[in-house]
Amino acid sequence: MKVWWVAPNGSIHGLYLWDVPKWNQYSLPGSRYQLAGEGSASLTWGIGALHRNQDTEKIFWITPIGGPIDAYWYSGMTSWGV
Repeated sequence: MKVWWVAPNGSIHGLYLWDVPKWNQYSLPGSRYQLAGEGSASLTWGIGALHRNQDTEKIFWITPIGGPIDAYWYSGMTSWGV
């Protein structure tokens, strides 16, 4: 399971859980990550996520000036594309 959110500074963060009984960043090293830096997202809009299959992910959000942006991950990538 994965969860993404906009932090108070406008950065985008994610957290994933694989076969572990707790959502605790301290017991899940490396499971929490920053997807986009400070000021990347509007604080008044949400995030959308799309999984076309188990090997792809796409996250959408609105920038502070009102434009849409996305990040993507496909199987085999070593990091997210923005």
